[in-house]
Amino acid sequence: MSDYLRPVYTPKTHETAFERLEEGRASPLPSHDAARGAIKLACAPKPRQYLVSGLLPHPICGLIIAPGGTGKSFLTLSLAVAIATEREFIGEAIEEPGSVAIIAAEDDLDELHRRLVPIVQHEVEFLSGDEESKVVSSAQGRIYVVARVGDDSRLLRRDPETRALARTAFFEQLCNWLCDIPDLRLIVLDPLSRFSGGEENSAEDATRVVEMLETLRKATGATVLAVHHANKGAIRAGDGSQAAARGSSALTDGVRWQAQLRGMTVDEAPDYGLSADDARRFVRFDVTKSNYAPPRAPQWLERLAGGVLAPVSLALAGDAAFRVDAGLIVDAVRVSETEGRRFTKNAFIEAHGGKGGRLGVAEKRMRSLIASLLATGELVLVPGVDARNRPAEVLSANAGEFES
Repeated sequence: MSDYLRPVYTPKTHETAFERLEEGRASPLPSHDAARGAIKLACAPKPRQYLVSGLLPHPICGLIIAPGGTGKSFLTLSLAVAIATEREFIGEAIEEPGSVAIIAAEDDLDELHRRLVPIVQHEVEFLSGDEESKVVSSAQGRIYVVARVGDDSRLLRRDPETRALARTAFFEQLCNWLCDIPDLRLIVLDPLSRFSGGEENSAEDATRVVEMLETLRKATGATVLAVHHANKGAIRAGDGSQAAARGSSALTDGVRWQAQLRGMTVDEAPDYGLSADDARRFVRFDVTKSNYAPPRAPQWLERLAGGVLAPVSLALAGDAAFRVDAGLIVDAVRVSETEGRRFTKNAFIEAHGGKGGRLGVAEKRMRSLIASLLATGELVLVPGVDARNRPAEVLSANAGEFES
């Protein structure tokens, strides 16, 4: 697994992929006839396209907002792997698989390598042979990574005479480099502050930044997601809000999609039967703005080994159904132990979860139930081996009796 994903950027020479505008000249308008006939009202419109089914429309410009250290970079890398390998993202199918370009201005290639490997390992955990090779080769062949730590990555720069934001030479270089990537579906700029070049609190500058993202989208046909920091108010409030982005609200107003990632608060933890320490393992994903997709309920994610974020369906501690299903899981673990069989957490979910599983509990719900049972000590992880006889932590119900 150490040879997974060694991304390298080799500079190339590109022709311009978009029209340069002379100073003071606007882009041309269509003829009146062309404008009048632009929308054929007698014909059905094209169906909406999605990168992620029902979640992320395509192609659009969007933001992922989160405080520092929440896991937003892991989330975008997970999305990149899902699109490149056609695996699910947060439990939803990928409708437009293809290539992904990650332009990272804060993490170097070694750090990105350390983050991508556990994500790919998580995806292939229950695969073998040709299926495993296909996932790894798809991730390797479709994920393009550029690390620009310490480099000036501004795509816009203020003109000293007009004081307006103008495209930089790097913008043209990047745009044309992106246009050469085959089947490009997603562009990630992480973080936006390293690329914008404007004043964050200026509505005019924020609008120019959105236009810059739209130019990349229009030139490449890809969805463009910028990773951005949350403001202090959103961090203190700890809730999903359209107003969470740092800087001018014109940034959120201009994009078509925005998601927020935040950690579980210590006040929320008891609602799910968790301690304050356990709360650190969970983050909530909210789609706070989506012009082209239906509303979506918040999704809890659990931090797994290596920082991987996996979807869970945390149930309220007082939920009667939660207690019933939790009792089934503990009983199943106990029976397996008496028979001399022990499962890793993921192997147990694979064997017992889903409609065809032995317990009839959905995989997402089972993952959240196990997380809660581990947090409360009703299940524990002990040293053992996995299905391939490798050292691993396995589930045990011998820590104490479970009262159903």
